[in-house]
Amino acid sequence: MKKGAVLTIILLLFSASLYALDLTLELAKELALKNYPGYLSQIEALKSAQSGRWNAYASLLPSASLNVSQTRYNPDQTVGVNKADKLNTYGFSITQPIFNGGKIWLGACMQEDVVKISKENLRMAKLETLAGVETQYFSVLLNQQLMKIAELNLESSKTNLEIAQAKYDAGLLSKGEYLQIQAEKTNKTVSVLQIKNLYQTNKMTLLNYLQIGSIGTIEPVDSTDYSELLQRLQNLSIAQIDSISNSFVQYGLEHSPAIAMSNIAINTSKKSLLMAGGNFLPSVNLSFSKNWIKYDFMNDYDNSESITISASLPIFPIIDNVTSFTQAHHNMKKTQYDYQYTEDAVVTGIKGQFLNLVSYTNSIVASRASRAQAGETYAQMQEYFAQGMISANDLNSAQTLYLSTQNQYVQSLYDFLGARSALLQQLGTEKNIIIKIIEKNI
Repeated sequence: MKKGAVLTIILLLFSASLYALDLTLELAKELALKNYPGYLSQIEALKSAQSGRWNAYASLLPSASLNVSQTRYNPDQTVGVNKADKLNTYGFSITQPIFNGGKIWLGACMQEDVVKISKENLRMAKLETLAGVETQYFSVLLNQQLMKIAELNLESSKTNLEIAQAKYDAGLLSKGEYLQIQAEKTNKTVSVLQIKNLYQTNKMTLLNYLQIGSIGTIEPVDSTDYSELLQRLQNLSIAQIDSISNSFVQYGLEHSPAIAMSNIAINTSKKSLLMAGGNFLPSVNLSFSKNWIKYDFMNDYDNSESITISASLPIFPIIDNVTSFTQAHHNMKKTQYDYQYTEDAVVTGIKGQFLNLVSYTNSIVASRASRAQAGETYAQMQEYFAQGMISANDLNSAQTLYLSTQNQYVQSLYDFLGARSALLQQLGTEKNIIIKIIEKNI
């Protein structure tokens, strides 16, 4: 490879490292709210709904139109005793709807509901974005730690292989046991490569979520920040779990955007039913018009004006109004059932995530103790193997157990953090109110 090409690659790598962004969880959240397309689209949807609201209210105001025309006659037109070859007219008209079965006012109110739903959709999108970025961030950290554990276990396997090689050369270890240690080292090498690939995949997913070019370092989660919550969740009785769960459900029913949107949908369907009923009522409009006309033989414009009150009552066909009313009635019933479905889903989701939180808490406590015990056992087994007191199979079993407990502890920790994020999302809040609710029920 030419020196110029090598220099170019080095410069590119150096430039990429300069623009690599060091991430913290809070910075990742800020970037997601700034760049994530799923959240930004809901912001635009809200702006669109707000514009539609003003259009709906504008329908309550009078409408005006201006008309100007010029007519040329060929042959000339006889007007009285005069001949005219041109007519100029201009005028304006104003129409004010007085009553249209309530459709205009109800339409404006329904558009107001659209704005409310858009706001709740935006709030839901924000909660989903925050929970999603936490999930992606935790996934990167999880696989980063699993990769470090795998690399340490690979180094341990290399040490074991070196000891096995020396013992095999000295005739103190059978070839079968030596090959067993060698195979274990090969398996650990493959595991490291697999976890590295998964780690890189998780980083790319996080990059796409944040819409940034490159990630430098990722600040690890400080488990001490959650020590109080872990302590509160340990050793809860069944009665306490039920009480806390019910408190979470009550909070979620009051703050969940899904519940709020379902409630707004019911109100909108009621307005739609009233609007359908308004089709049977008369429509009344007031209009005022003024016009000016002038033939070419006239010196000045003649003007005329009129005020009109018009009313119309639908008589035939009436079947379309009946079917529209029936359809609106069924839609209203549908939204009521949808509300019940949504409420059940929210209740189930909150209870399920809280039980997951409790379960992962207990798993963290148990795996932490198991990891410490397995670590001591593996250290002893390494000494015993070096002294020829145990077989290669015993050493591999101890190492496998230690690796399993390490992975279990890390997995439980990030499962716990993920359940916490999911619970806050189900509750419909960004505030850290979990400990406060737990304290009220203990």
